[in-house]
Amino acid sequence: MGTSMWSLIVLLPVLVILAAGFVLFALGMRGRLAHTRPTCARCRFDLSGVLNADFPGTESICPEYGSKLIRSRDVRPGLRKHRPVYIGFGVLLVLVSMKYVAELFASRLQASTIAPRLSNLALISILPFDPSSIYFIELSNRCEGGLLRSAIETE
Repeated sequence: MGTSMWSLIVLLPVLVILAAGFVLFALGMRGRLAHTRPTCARCRFDLSGVLNADFPGTESICPEYGSKLIRSRDVRPGLRKHRPVYIGFGVLLVLVSMKYVAELFASRLQASTIAPRLSNLALISILPFDPSSIYFIELSNRCEGGLLRSAIETE
């Protein structure tokens, strides 16, 4: 199995989790319908007994804010409440999946072009336990080339 197929197998579930996080966040921000009574679009005051439904040509005024309720967009058909649990889980899923996407793309960088530019201390700090790693090979090349001092020489 090639590396591109392996990346696709790893990336696909992460992208599904990322999409689920965005959907949860959007549903949390949209909120649930708390009630269907008309409310003022500016101050969210309940306009249940205020609107003149019997007289469509007359204008109504919001008793809380004092704004005129002439246009249809001045009155909302209901009130929605945010869902903080959905928002929290959505943000968590997005952050976790973005971390894995960033790690995947960072590992796909050409390590052979990055490794020679790193200092010895940086190479040692990111050195994996795999001797076939490009970082391990670069560090052993520096050691063989005399660019690293052994622990015995420094004492």
